[in-house]
Amino acid sequence: MDDEHDLTRRTTLYGIASTGFLLLAGLQGGTLESQQDETGTGNSGSSLPPLAWEWTDDMSDGDQVVQDLVETQDGAIVCAGIEGDESGVQNVLLRKIDNTGEAIWSRTLGGNRNDAALGVQEAADGTLVLCGGSMSESSNLMDTTVWLTDADGTLERSISFGRPGTNDAAHAITAGSNGYVLG
Repeated sequence: MDDEHDLTRRTTLYGIASTGFLLLAGLQGGTLESQQDETGTGNSGSSLPPLAWEWTDDMSDGDQVVQDLVETQDGAIVCAGIEGDESGVQNVLLRKIDNTGEAIWSRTLGGNRNDAALGVQEAADGTLVLCGGSMSESSNLMDTTVWLTDADGTLERSISFGRPGTNDAAHAITAGSNGYVLG
């Protein structure tokens, strides 16, 4: 395969010091160079806080794309998204990263057909609630799916639903007064 068609997809997370947020950048092909010069000023001329850490996941056997992330009660980051394997099947990517950018654990959820997590929230008890879509349950089309895991990302159960004859997937999740709201 020539270089023009041999693209890799990378997910890069940046921890920005003293600001309480991180920057997420998804790349396709190539590499990402630092956006700061020696003065700490970005290429756009605006002053940026110092880069605390950088984490890049570069899988040679498939694609990984982070779709959403949440800061957990213990100060770590849980990333949810899609991980493709060498056969082209996509599964749910779930990864926990500490506040220095080190991976704590990584999980792949899903079946033998395409699955994708597009949103993630943490419940008060540490349970992780993911939303997205799945073709693994019994449909030739995508069904909206909610995955519930324990605090370590181990799948406890999943629920799929959708209208017959349509592709369905939830792209956002938020805590409501009596549960979770998907959209």
